[in-house]
Amino acid sequence: MVGSWRNRLIEITPMHMSPEMCIQQVQQCISIALKCLEPESNKRPTSLDIVQSLNAVEPKCTSPGNSPSVVEKV
Repeated sequence: MVGSWRNRLIEITPMHMSPEMCIQQVQQCISIALKCLEPESNKRPTSLDIVQSLNAVEPKCTSPGNSPSVVEKV
């Protein structure tokens, strides 16, 4: 199953990104989603935690000089 997804990812990944970068981004999203399912609300990430986690992964998955973040700094 993982090999199948990896092959599809390789086919659709933009040239400036490596499949490993995309996999890391997907893994981060899955990790966040699992934390959001915690039964105890105090163990779930806040919106800010989620945005910061996504911003931490985003620059690694974009081309140099073109690294948009989930939330722009004001």
